[in-house]
Amino acid sequence: MLLRGLLGTIPVLINKSGTGDEFNHTSEQQWNETEKPGGNLPGFGEVNGGFIMFLSNLYLL
Repeated sequence: MLLRGLLGTIPVLINKSGTGDEFNHTSEQQWNETEKPGGNLPGFGEVNGGFIMFLSNLYLL
């Protein structure tokens, strides 16, 4: 579970480490998932869950 907690933080690090204009999308990108309960961050809860599990494992050690 410790490994699961550590690996859960990798997507956040990868998503924020882009260089150049990868994040400057001016195309016809539509965000049609904002009205749904899940929103546009499908992996956000999983990352937070993994990080909380990581913290709880540190507390148990």
